[in-house]
Amino acid sequence: MTTECGKVIAANRKRLGWTQAELGTKLNVTAQAVSKWENGNAEPDFATLQRLTELFGISVEEFFGGKSAASEARPVPAEPEPPAPVAASQPAASQASAPATAALATAAPATADPHPRVYIGYCDACKKPIEQNSAYHVYPATRGQAQRIVCKACFARDEARRKRTAYEEERKNFRRSMIVATLVAVIVVLAGVITAVATEDPVYLVSIAVAAALFFFVAQCFWTSYALDLLLFFCRSFRLPGLIFTLDLDGILWFICVKLLFALLTGLLSVLIFAVGLCVSMVVGVVTFPFCLPAELKKLKEMKRSLS
Repeated sequence: MTTECGKVIAANRKRLGWTQAELGTKLNVTAQAVSKWENGNAEPDFATLQRLTELFGISVEEFFGGKSAASEARPVPAEPEPPAPVAASQPAASQASAPATAALATAAPATADPHPRVYIGYCDACKKPIEQNSAYHVYPATRGQAQRIVCKACFARDEARRKRTAYEEERKNFRRSMIVATLVAVIVVLAGVITAVATEDPVYLVSIAVAAALFFFVAQCFWTSYALDLLLFFCRSFRLPGLIFTLDLDGILWFICVKLLFALLTGLLSVLIFAVGLCVSMVVGVVTFPFCLPAELKKLKEMKRSLS
């Protein structure tokens, strides 16, 4: 809060005849807070600024302009002179028009707008003023960005841009899942064909079934986390028991040999559990694929419909 704005608060408070404590009571703050504002040592937040403009009867532009529309000197209309007496010898029609002339002479000037426009700030996107009763949106402050206020039009444009970006990302993710799943399936089929040619054994039939199951599983890993979470459930580390040994040459050699054996067993056990988990995940993927694919296509369709 600059010193000029603090002077505006002090000037309007004194104009209304309020003390710092009375103004603080109306704003639900202490008199010390009001004193800091007027001295330029602190600044009120956005909601308090809006409340100040309402209490002072000024707009945001007048507030930050350093002047108050209510405090400006305005010309006071002069009292109308009384109508001249009507002579008795005047015609009756002239006497009848005298009250109407007096009424026109004493008519008050046009009053100000009973509902003046009060601006609460400026749009951070298009820099246009935002009226108090108009529609607007406030983005809360985050760690890397301060609080932002945007008008209705800019908020609608931001929402449309966000929906478009989300739709494009989802569509790219769907295409990526199809490409990766197809490549994995083709590699498995080619490996089965090569093995069948080399061994003269029709293992390519098994490779086709495995390729189809892998296709279903890999594709679902891009859409939902169920299939991947099921596989990760089996990918857990194993902790083997500790060893007790003596601090001599034989004890140290025994410790090293047993540690190497445990490491080998842990690796083999991890590979075995991973293979079992992959087989189970592939079987589950075959069952859930007919349900996940329509759900993903429906999601893409709804996101595309929301853009129009």
